[in-house]
Amino acid sequence: MRKLIMIITSCLLATASIAQQANTTLEASSYPQYKHELSAWGGIGYPSLIYDVSYGDRSGGLGYLGGLGYNYYINYKWSVGIGAEFSALSSSLNISKFQDFYVIPSFGGIDKPLNLEITGNDYKQKYTAYYINVPITARYQFHPWKRHNFWKKQKVYVAGGLKIGIPVRTKYTASGDYTAKAFVRDSNGENSGDAIDRPEHGFGKRQAEANGEWSAKWNWALTLEAGVKWRLSERFSLYSGVFADYGLNDIRKGDRSSQIIQYNDLGPDYEKINTPAINAVHANRTNGSAYSFTDRLNTFAVGLKVQLSFGFKPSFNKSARRVRDKAPHLVHVVNQVTPITADEVSNIVSNNTKEIIRSQDEIKALISNEEYRLKTVYGFDLDRTVILANMGSILEDNVETLKRHPEINVTLVGHTDDSATDDYNLDLGKRRAQIVKDWLVANGISASRIKVTSKGKSQPAIPNVDDTNRKYNRRVVFVED
Repeated sequence: MRKLIMIITSCLLATASIAQQANTTLEASSYPQYKHELSAWGGIGYPSLIYDVSYGDRSGGLGYLGGLGYNYYINYKWSVGIGAEFSALSSSLNISKFQDFYVIPSFGGIDKPLNLEITGNDYKQKYTAYYINVPITARYQFHPWKRHNFWKKQKVYVAGGLKIGIPVRTKYTASGDYTAKAFVRDSNGENSGDAIDRPEHGFGKRQAEANGEWSAKWNWALTLEAGVKWRLSERFSLYSGVFADYGLNDIRKGDRSSQIIQYNDLGPDYEKINTPAINAVHANRTNGSAYSFTDRLNTFAVGLKVQLSFGFKPSFNKSARRVRDKAPHLVHVVNQVTPITADEVSNIVSNNTKEIIRSQDEIKALISNEEYRLKTVYGFDLDRTVILANMGSILEDNVETLKRHPEINVTLVGHTDDSATDDYNLDLGKRRAQIVKDWLVANGISASRIKVTSKGKSQPAIPNVDDTNRKYNRRVVFVED
């Protein structure tokens, strides 16, 4: 398990390094979420096949998986997926010592029943199962990081669902030493006399080796996965995370009444006939009852999974792509250091971007623009509603316009950056709109002409890629009714 943790940690660090190099010169707002996503994945897990045993010690085996899948995004955060996956599961059983018991009606000219006692030493078996799985999952993704220019482009995801597994192959190997002793059985079932010395019939110390298959059923397993979605480019993403698969049913199939070292009454070579312990029973000499080595066999794996995905049209945030394609100067490169001034922002909102701005229903003006009679108040401090001195000239101009045009009613729409939760930003935007209304009323505009509402962080005017951009998204827009 310690080695697996080290492997997982190393892979996650390597993935982060690759993603950081891929994102160095990419804009955060240029990432649309495509509705359709194809992916390929691989993973390793431990302990694979699990069961409790009455004798010996079970140890897990490293399993692996790989598959192809498709996800459909219902919205920006939620998607459902289906795929096809190949998985290999394994485990081992070590039995330092066990005992088994048979009653033989007669043997080799001896017309009395015999007690056959078998003692096993250092007996080992290894099991492997190969499955074709059909995973059906739902995935949720979100942005937990807001500040850091690199990390805020990545997403955290959680996925869960059901895997339907179809067995395609099973196998086992067995080896170990055992000793077989036969005694004449007296009337009360006890041994009578010394052990029968007939090595030619298989009595004595032997070595057992066997291999073969065991029967398996379909596997119904719950699956859970969580990790980070790294943006490599506009269309390609790399998922890295941990997964857990838990089988719901006993996957053993067929008869489970045979003993692990079977007695062959047709000849002396019974030591060559072995049964997988997961399907076997052992007999108690005292009362003759048979007990299973294990009562249940199911699957369980925890491990690392890496997935490469490719998205294709259509996407959910086409407006961000239009901003990037038609006005790339609106999008700040992540490693840009020089801030922009208010005059530069005013110049950014030029004729080639007005069409984009008008496409947002609730926004009639961005920054100061002579095309509109009422101008936007922008530049609120982070998490504050205080009207700053540099907002005074804009508000005074708007008051003069409203006084000249008494027919104009206005809705004040508060906006925020992306620094907090949806609910908090809706409230913050409304408080900013209210403080502007209070200022207008105090300066002679009737309160009946003014409504207030909030869009929170849902409609940024320019991408929230750095603190400079966020400043201009903290605004109150005057919308003429």
